[in-house]
Amino acid sequence: MYKIMILSATILLGGFVVLKATRKAPAAPVDHHKTKSLSGQPAGNSAWQLLPQASEIQWKASYITGGGHQGTIGLLGGTLQTGNFQLITGGRFVIDMNSIRSTDLPDENGGKDLDQHLKSDDFFATGRFPTATFAVSGSTPFVPANITGNLSLKGVSQPLTVPFVWHVQNDTLIVQANLTIDRTQWGINYHSEGILSAVKDGVISNKVDLVLQLRFGRMKAGDGC
Repeated sequence: MYKIMILSATILLGGFVVLKATRKAPAAPVDHHKTKSLSGQPAGNSAWQLLPQASEIQWKASYITGGGHQGTIGLLGGTLQTGNFQLITGGRFVIDMNSIRSTDLPDENGGKDLDQHLKSDDFFATGRFPTATFAVSGSTPFVPANITGNLSLKGVSQPLTVPFVWHVQNDTLIVQANLTIDRTQWGINYHSEGILSAVKDGVISNKVDLVLQLRFGRMKAGDGC
């Protein structure tokens, strides 16, 4: 039976063994020590609409004995609001859990089976929970900056703090973020460390790495949210 991994979360773990990607290389990690307003253009008091086709979440997960899988998840839509002092004041975006896929295995070499397993009740149960949402409550003004909010995944909502950098190019707001989440906080316990720690082979780390690459277009007066 193939071994699989799950979705994820971000700051890349040292010593993680990356399987060679045959579809799309993962994005480079974000340097959170850089200023969050990289372009120097202020966002101001604005509303921003997510550009789903230009946005993506990348995930990595590992076995506790080494090795693992990686892939991508798409987004359906969302908005952000920015205010004075370069703060993100609110927002919400929707993640398309049925779009989850691996990028390290060809379809004919186990990739399709892995993708289906990720959508099963062992992991994200996308038949019952086709979307996940992140509701933004605000951000800090410090460097590195953090977005705070609640991630609702597989019917469970948990608070989440996401370190991020951002910059504005004309009327496009670009947000990049790295984070690591504990999947068991959202009830994703398949082959987790606490359950099968006595059987090391096949145990999947509870920690999942995520890289977010999000683009938003500035909304004009009269546009709907």
